[in-house]
Amino acid sequence: MQTFGDFLGFNPHCHILVTDGCFCGNKGMFRVAPPLELKKLEALFRHQMLRMLLNKRKITQEMVRMLATWRHSGFHVFCGHRISPADDTAMENLARTIIRASFSQERIRYLDQEGKVVYASKDGRTSQCFPALEWLPNLSSHIPNRGEQMVRYYGWYSNVSRGKRLKDGSDDGVACILEPLGAEEKTLPIRYVPFDQLLAESDILSIHVPLLESTRGMVGREAIAKMKDGAVIINTARGGVVDETALYRALKSGKLYGAGIDTYAVDPPPAEHPLFGLEQVVLTPHTGGVVVDNVANVTIRVFENMQRVLRGYPITPGDQVA
Repeated sequence: MQTFGDFLGFNPHCHILVTDGCFCGNKGMFRVAPPLELKKLEALFRHQMLRMLLNKRKITQEMVRMLATWRHSGFHVFCGHRISPADDTAMENLARTIIRASFSQERIRYLDQEGKVVYASKDGRTSQCFPALEWLPNLSSHIPNRGEQMVRYYGWYSNVSRGKRLKDGSDDGVACILEPLGAEEKTLPIRYVPFDQLLAESDILSIHVPLLESTRGMVGREAIAKMKDGAVIINTARGGVVDETALYRALKSGKLYGAGIDTYAVDPPPAEHPLFGLEQVVLTPHTGGVVVDNVANVTIRVFENMQRVLRGYPITPGDQVA
C-alpha cells in the first residue's frame, strides 16, 4: 500500500505483485504463463476489484460511474523483465519490494485478530481505524474527477511542479496580469505576466477586475480557447467581465472542467439561465465577499456611516460608491 501526502485519502494506492506463472506437479516445477495482454488483464483486475467492493456495499454505483469518466482508469498492470534466480541484484530488489516498508508503511498498523487497519497521521498525533474492507475503498477514494488530475499531478500547483520550482529557486508566486501599484504590492509572492500567458498557464483563473469598457467580455470565446483543457474559471468580480454564452459552451463541450460564478451579466439571473443546468458549476448570489472574518467589520462600518449621515458628517471616502 503506497500513500503520499499528509491526508488520509489524498493520494494512496494499492499495489499487488503477482507472478507470471505457477508451480505445478510434485517436483516443484515452475511453468511460465504465455504472454499476457496487459490491457485486458487491467480491465479484468479493475472489474473484479470494483465488483467485490460493490457487493460488499463499500462503494456506490455513482463512484464507479465517476471512475469510468476519469481519463486514466486508476488501475494499471505492468509486466517487467523476467528475473533469473542467478541475477542477485534483481532478486534483492524483488525481496525489497515484497518485504520493505517503502511508502509510509510505518504509519499503517494491522490488527489481525480484529481484522482492522489503523492509519496514523504524519505527526503521529491522530489516527483512524478501518475494518479491512473499509480500507480498500478508502484507498481508491483519492481518484479525482475528470480534469482534476491536471491540477493535482501535472499542473502548476501539483506537488511535483512545486517541488521542482522550489529546488531550482523559480517558485516566484501566483501569476497575475496587473502591475504592482506600490512598494507593498511588489513584496507579494506574485509573478506579473501578460494576459495570454496567464490564460495559457492557469489551472484556475480567478477574476478580480472592475467592469469597464476595457474589461467587458474580457474572458470570452477567444480567451477561453487559449486556456488549458480542463481549467476552471472563478468570477467574483463583475458579471459582464465573463461572456456567459462562451462560458456555457466551453463547459458543455468539456473544454473547461468547471466554474464558480458569484456575479452575473443580469443580476439576479433569470430562472432559465443555462448555467443553472450544469452540474460542474457552483453558483452563489453575489455573496463572494461575505466571508466570516469580514462580516463584523462590514457591519460596524455600515452603522458608523449611518451615524455620520444622521449627525451631518460626511461619509468616509473609501466607503463611498460612485
